[in-house]
Amino acid sequence: MGFDPAGSDRKKSERTSRYAAVVSAKDPKERIFILDARAGYWTPSFAEDVIFNLWKKFYPHITRVNLERMGGFTVFYDNIQRAERDRQQFIGLNPITGGGDKDVKIRNYYQPLLEQERLYINAAVWDIVMEELKIFPGGTRKDVLDAGVLASDGVGVPMSREDKERIQRQKARRRRYASRVTGA
Repeated sequence: MGFDPAGSDRKKSERTSRYAAVVSAKDPKERIFILDARAGYWTPSFAEDVIFNLWKKFYPHITRVNLERMGGFTVFYDNIQRAERDRQQFIGLNPITGGGDKDVKIRNYYQPLLEQERLYINAAVWDIVMEELKIFPGGTRKDVLDAGVLASDGVGVPMSREDKERIQRQKARRRRYASRVTGA
């Protein structure tokens, strides 16, 4: 899961940036599936609840929450860590400190997925994702797209059934030929 805290650049309206959360998954063919996406002008407490509720909804299929931790977002990150302890619900909080141009990061992530037709969006969240994707990079809203990039960080490709079977055959072969004395 990726979570983009609300924050505005200087000289921009506070209404240009929303909190956003995206839950995505990857299959053995390296297709990306956006399973859930939410965004809004929330209070920090409400945003905290969104994170923990999405974690509960998708656990154990998600293993971490990638949360931007730069500048003013450090305080929000610290609050989520405190909430983990208070709720006794450890969500695999992972700080993401990379910076750079948000538009470049978003373009470099989504463009190959779209070109190769490897991006799939759950119908229930189609509108919220497409609202930003259709007007990118010209629009002021990029929060869901940015959270989608954050969600992808560290998501590995699961093994295909064929790969799992091949590994099981290799292990069985090793056991069959293992030395009874050394085990090797």
